[in-house]
Amino acid sequence: VMLNQIINLLPRTCRFSQKGCESLVLVSDNDHETFCGYRQTDCRLRFCGWKGIASELLQHLEKNHTKDLVRSALQSLILMSFNTKVDRDGLTAIVAHNNIFWQHVRVRQGRLIQFYQYVPLERPQERFAVMVTFHTPETNYSSTTPVHSDAYDFRSLFRDNETFCLPRKAATSFSQFHSGVHYNVEIIKKAL
Repeated sequence: VMLNQIINLLPRTCRFSQKGCESLVLVSDNDHETFCGYRQTDCRLRFCGWKGIASELLQHLEKNHTKDLVRSALQSLILMSFNTKVDRDGLTAIVAHNNIFWQHVRVRQGRLIQFYQYVPLERPQERFAVMVTFHTPETNYSSTTPVHSDAYDFRSLFRDNETFCLPRKAATSFSQFHSGVHYNVEIIKKAL
């Protein structure tokens, strides 16, 4: 028992050392490998099968998905022909605050749902949140939700209500605007 306690105090190489990580970590330190820049990740954009290390994801996005890459913490968008009767899915890659964010958008059963994840390359030094604001002549609606690391299974974010969900009443009122509904998305950085 005592020998195991001593061994647990000794640092070991990161399990991603064969991919290039030179860090030594304690057995009890699970955070390093969760956020290591050499961990395996994949491109989540539609019809892309790229897999590689997290620190190479930005290079992949810049080379292969330049047109799909958003480079701003603040976006002003128009939601065109919002149809509450048609289910849709979408995903956007955003580069902001020196991080890569995945914006997941779903229209399900007449509800607009968005959630966000980011791809950290080291242990986080800050927290992120997303503020979504809709503007129409009759309605202003705003909501702020947390952004989680891609280390978390995104399906659990739906179960844990860690999403932006436009209320059905507001969504129904937006369907009357044939020229689209204006909204802003802002990624906010906060110190831990």
